[in-house]
Amino acid sequence: MTVQINGHSMRLVCSVMTLMVFAWITPASRADITFGEPDFYAECTPAHFPTRARLFDMDGDGKNDLVLPGRDPLNILNWCSINTDGSAGPMQTVAVDGQVDDAVAADIDGDGAAELTLVIRSYSGRLQVLRRAASGLMVSSAIIPLDREPRSIAKGDFDGDGDIDFAVSCYASEHIAILLNGGTGNFTVSQRIRVDAWSGGAPGPQDVLAGDLNADGRTDLVVGCMGTRRFDIFFGQAGGSFRAPVSWLTPEFPNINKPAVVTFDLGDVDGDGDIDILAPLLSTGAGQPVVIFRNDGAGGFASAVKVGEVSGGYHWGALLADFDGDGDLDAVTSTVLTGNILVWRNDSTAAGLAFAAPISLEYSSFARHFLAVNIDGDCDLDLIEADISGHFALGYRNLQDCGGGAFTATKQPRVKSERTVLATDYALGDSPACVIARQLAGFGADLGALPAAASLVPPPACGPSGGGGRCDEVHANPGCFTTPCCDAVCSVAPDCCIVTWEEVCVDLASTECDGLVCPSYGPCNEVHPDPGCEDPDCCARVTPLDGYCDGATWDWVCVARAAALCGLPPCTITVPAGARANDEACYLHTNDGPNRLGAVSQLLAGHTVVGSCTTG
Repeated sequence: MTVQINGHSMRLVCSVMTLMVFAWITPASRADITFGEPDFYAECTPAHFPTRARLFDMDGDGKNDLVLPGRDPLNILNWCSINTDGSAGPMQTVAVDGQVDDAVAADIDGDGAAELTLVIRSYSGRLQVLRRAASGLMVSSAIIPLDREPRSIAKGDFDGDGDIDFAVSCYASEHIAILLNGGTGNFTVSQRIRVDAWSGGAPGPQDVLAGDLNADGRTDLVVGCMGTRRFDIFFGQAGGSFRAPVSWLTPEFPNINKPAVVTFDLGDVDGDGDIDILAPLLSTGAGQPVVIFRNDGAGGFASAVKVGEVSGGYHWGALLADFDGDGDLDAVTSTVLTGNILVWRNDSTAAGLAFAAPISLEYSSFARHFLAVNIDGDCDLDLIEADISGHFALGYRNLQDCGGGAFTATKQPRVKSERTVLATDYALGDSPACVIARQLAGFGADLGALPAAASLVPPPACGPSGGGGRCDEVHANPGCFTTPCCDAVCSVAPDCCIVTWEEVCVDLASTECDGLVCPSYGPCNEVHPDPGCEDPDCCARVTPLDGYCDGATWDWVCVARAAALCGLPPCTITVPAGARANDEACYLHTNDGPNRLGAVSQLLAGHTVVGSCTTG
């Protein structure tokens, strides 16, 4: 099987494809959950790829509207009203600071009115706060710098001071950022916690959700790591800090090999009073498993129970909500390519977890996110899905009649025996499912190559806005990103800045540029358009840790890294007797460790090894 996901095509090629069937737990004898045809339809603007469905009062009429954050090259947010009859109002837009992957409504300044905080997905990641002006319009009131490519946000009172704090997953910089609120909506990044640092740069933290997992009264965090097949649990501590994560690996099942984490939801699925994890896992095997990670009451998730399995497509969406009014949480999942939305009724008893056979809701193509909300004003929850490839949101009315009416026959899950193909080979890593999960996670409008720098105008061809590429790589356009290197090369070979940056330009860069970016123009403690900075030692310390600082531009993330890493004193580690002396800075070499003999520990299957190093 070979798969490629790109901005406009999602098709599957199989050399041999047999008829796809659905497998599920034997249903209990209860009435099926039933939804009507989707009569709520909200079409997004043409370039908008919705990533979430959220609620917020955008027009100030006292009623929640549907907000659709999304990947949009025009940098606009889509939203529409939810009419009293359950239909969607016309789509409206708000200009924002970039592509929005997530949004959260919360009163962050204590004035009694909620603000809408947007997660701006960018290499120079940031949060944007929208407040309602006196005119009634939503206006930008604050930009909060973050790290590389934030994708998800969770809220809670982490430090117990009565105001809302945030946790943000930064996908490309592989950590969770903790932002504590000073009480008036002035946030400070108090902690950056690495996610699965042992994985060598590919954990892929996508979603972060908050809840008290160990019943200690503090907010904890759950992060889904697409590249490592793990859920990372961050337990809250006094003062609003979080401990290093505890990881739980996805289990393997017969014919399901190394399934990947995609999206998930939190809730008390088994009715024992603590928070469990609903996880539709993505597999390249015969089935897509629906798994409940059961909480042991102390925040441990060693018990992973498969409650259902689907053949066809790839799992993605997840939602827990009580759709039949019986007091327990039912589940919604989605599959990409087959385009199914599946509703699973919770039939669990004291004897164990069980879900009935799923019903399928039609018309989806890539249901990326779900929202449970009463859109028609009756007494049950309806379902809205944000469809990233279809550029729309659909709403399905719950026909349960508040749990007491007659039920119509339900449709069976949709089965597709073939999909036309657009595919190229990809390099398979440890788990092909993780590769596909990361591709699906990136679906939508591409990230902008570089942030705007309106006040800085680089010279033609040379510089990050000159249209070239890295100075050490061949590319079709003339010039390269690093201005001093580009100037040096083009003074010798002018065609490199006029015609194309070919191999001779790269060769000249290797001899003329003295490390390509270090040193470069611009102070290390100030934002500037060139990659690198003028202090060679500081530049050499930061650029190996962040390719954006090395190959694109010196933005606020690079400045923050410089502030944290540069100016540190040399290593002060006491060298044991007999150890090899080394006068280099710690971050420039790998030595033999604290003694000549070292230490050896036998590793067994399932063991995790954690190491640490100094950078001082």
